[in-house]
Amino acid sequence: KELKKEIEPSEFATYTPDPSEEFDFSDFINVNDPKMTTLFPLFVNLIRNHGPEKVFILTARGVDSQGPIRNFLNKIGVKYEVPASQVTIATVGNSDPMAKVNVIKGWVSAAEPKPKLVMFFDDSAKNIDAANLLKNDPLFKNNIEIKTKRVV
Repeated sequence: KELKKEIEPSEFATYTPDPSEEFDFSDFINVNDPKMTTLFPLFVNLIRNHGPEKVFILTARGVDSQGPIRNFLNKIGVKYEVPASQVTIATVGNSDPMAKVNVIKGWVSAAEPKPKLVMFFDDSAKNIDAANLLKNDPLFKNNIEIKTKRVV
């Protein structure tokens, strides 16, 4: 089959596919021409102020994308003088919003001491809506604040 249309990962996050469409995600492991969002300074400040062990990248990409993401972080880490290469990268390998929510719950469940705040940034409104469900989860309710923001 020939490639009919190529879209960026951020576009796919909000794309509603036609049932007849087929997708080839083989290039999804790469970080092609990454765009710095307006939240990038916050990412850098979180690493500087709290350390890379408190900052996580959570992506729908598969495990094979960790190397290219790490290479990108190493590149920007040099520029911004932050140990971005030490940030944990979690790959869920699918676009189900609950997959990301389950990873967040797993991190928070395992954390000691428990965080007081979890901030979640994503380019998909579906992922933001799913993360907001954590506000009513017994693990979070009345104990852990969750802030979400859609990044476009």
